[in-house]
Amino acid sequence: MNIPSNFMTFAFSPQGTKIAYSAGEEEISFCSMNADGSKTIRSSGEPNYDIYVTRLDGSDKKRLTSALTADIEPAWSPDGTRIAFATHGGTGSQVYVMNPDGSNVERVSTHPCTHFFPAWSPDGTKIASTVDCGILTVYVFDINEKCYLDFPTFTFDNGWPAWSPDGTKIAFSAGPCVFITDPYGSNMERIDVPGHCVSPEWSPDGTKIVFAAGQRIFVMNADGSNLQKICDSGSYPSWSPDGTKIAFDSKRDGNSDIYVMNADGSNAVRLTSDPGFDWNPCWSPDGRKIAFTSNRDGNNEIYLMNSDGTDQVNITNNPVDDRDPEWCCQAYQLTESTQPEGGPHISFPLEGFLPWGLAILVASLMVILIIFVRQRVILKRNET
Repeated sequence: MNIPSNFMTFAFSPQGTKIAYSAGEEEISFCSMNADGSKTIRSSGEPNYDIYVTRLDGSDKKRLTSALTADIEPAWSPDGTRIAFATHGGTGSQVYVMNPDGSNVERVSTHPCTHFFPAWSPDGTKIASTVDCGILTVYVFDINEKCYLDFPTFTFDNGWPAWSPDGTKIAFSAGPCVFITDPYGSNMERIDVPGHCVSPEWSPDGTKIVFAAGQRIFVMNADGSNLQKICDSGSYPSWSPDGTKIAFDSKRDGNSDIYVMNADGSNAVRLTSDPGFDWNPCWSPDGRKIAFTSNRDGNNEIYLMNSDGTDQVNITNNPVDDRDPEWCCQAYQLTESTQPEGGPHISFPLEGFLPWGLAILVASLMVILIIFVRQRVILKRNET
């Protein structure tokens, strides 16, 4: 089984209260029957990855999957009600979805080829993924219609699809090119870039796309115009929520560390300096935290730090690899007292979930309603 360990995905929820990730807890073992009736147990030598959820401080870890397959690359739906993930098993690698407590697991991909890196559309109705049928290519699956969109195929490798914030466009990489198209593959634009392109990402306002090519970082307009190199050494670029900064990893100082620069490439600042390998940064929704992956403790772990590089904390602390962190998409809360058997209960805390303006409006309406009812009661009493 070949699990692509060099690809890690990050995404924060608006509140950033939870992280889903995959962790290898034990190696996959196989049993065989010998001629004398005895059994031989052998290990595959590879960890059995499962999907977990944890709080930002690393507490309250919950195991959501436990099958004899490698479950990796979790991706929260935009409304936080489902988690998509890739499962490597007897059916190859397929995309499944489940509830945030691990229940109601359902296979959504129907193509027999291997699927990687599921990415939800902003409206939660479609999942784009990279599919390996000998050639890597992008497929888009409609969750409601349960069918693949008629997306064009190529004779060369392409993948790593990224949805525009409004869901009308998909950017993906293909060798020394970036393609921009609609979800059906129409109105496709090809932008040639100097180097092998990876990890395209849309700016929060949807006006620009950043990507890495040949260990350099480039930015262009959403239509492919005004292509500019903004960094001579870097990969895994990630926009800050306000679109003013870009975090990235770089080996410019001899070791892979996390850096932050302005969106135009100026004022690059090094945030990590550990001898370990730090890479793949991602901002929290409020811009105050950055998540990244590091092997500084001997194996891949998920770390959090402040956006200025201070307070770097290992939140997984697992003796084997932890990977594919994905930030929960809503302010859901796991409540111990109401957990159903087999998984935690998901509730919606009002604190931090409703915008303050809406909360004030609801409270005002309740006061008006109470006053109205009280006046009605007083009038009824006076009538009698």
